[in-house]
Amino acid sequence: MRRALLALPTVADANLSVQLPGRLVVHLAERRPILVWAVKDERWFVDVNGLVMAPAPAGDPAATGLPVFSDDRTGRNALAPGDLIAPTDLAVARQLGAVTPRMIHSSATSLSYEITDADGYTVSGGSKGWLAIFGMYTPTLRPPSLVPAQVQCLSSLLAKEGERRIATVYLFPDGNECGTFIARSTK
Repeated sequence: MRRALLALPTVADANLSVQLPGRLVVHLAERRPILVWAVKDERWFVDVNGLVMAPAPAGDPAATGLPVFSDDRTGRNALAPGDLIAPTDLAVARQLGAVTPRMIHSSATSLSYEITDADGYTVSGGSKGWLAIFGMYTPTLRPPSLVPAQVQCLSSLLAKEGERRIATVYLFPDGNECGTFIARSTK
């Protein structure tokens, strides 16, 4: 019975004990979602280890406050409970998902996250209109350890230029350089 419970993607641990007469006590430790991963038209809760736990329907109160990563890369297969998010993707998502608008000097009420073939990971300030392109990551050539420097660059740029002036930011930290940005049209 314990093995069957542990096979459920939402169960982290299960302990069973028999108490006489005729009583079985089950203690479950549930996995907790840290983010929502969206592929095609489906949204999934994902835990700290990258395990796809269960569907996360839009409007589900359990998803409130969790970052939602829209994975729009081509060739992405639908997810299912028990699948794992790739380690590099999980490392990037965990770091970007922890960023708040306040941390990066934005007045946005929330941030939006998307992964595309053209730009890799992007973060946007929603109605504020700016888009930050973080790019593609690999375990060795462009590792997730680059994310904190990129976040710092975005924060500095938004503080210095103001988010109303910025349309798109390309974050490629190298030495004293953070990347570049395209200014918003003043028309």
